[in-house]
Amino acid sequence: MIFVGIDSGLDSTKVVLIYDNNVGAEIVLKNDIDTTGKIARQGLEMAMDQAGFSNNTSRYVIATGSFRSHITGANRSIPDSICIARGIYSIFPLTHTILDLGTEKSTGIKCSKGKVEETVMSDR
Repeated sequence: MIFVGIDSGLDSTKVVLIYDNNVGAEIVLKNDIDTTGKIARQGLEMAMDQAGFSNNTSRYVIATGSFRSHITGANRSIPDSICIARGIYSIFPLTHTILDLGTEKSTGIKCSKGKVEETVMSDR
């Protein structure tokens, strides 16, 4: 199965394609808020092509980021803090505190075993 994560934020849209537990493609595109959905579709097509798959190949797509609601065709939409906590847990399972410093906001995440316990955000 092919898994795709699309993170659409204020500054850029990032697409990561994973299959057979390996990263098959990583794409970063400059964002234009008015065309976020189009940019996400373009990034998905580029990732599929880079990994050697046709655009019709079955895949499971997760959307996250500030503009995740603009991404059509995703199987699920998940808040940033949950995606970050799960991802960090898979790499660093002993982590309990995460700082996500983004373009439009910074987030402190308290977590345990990949589950978010508390988040604190700042828009400064």
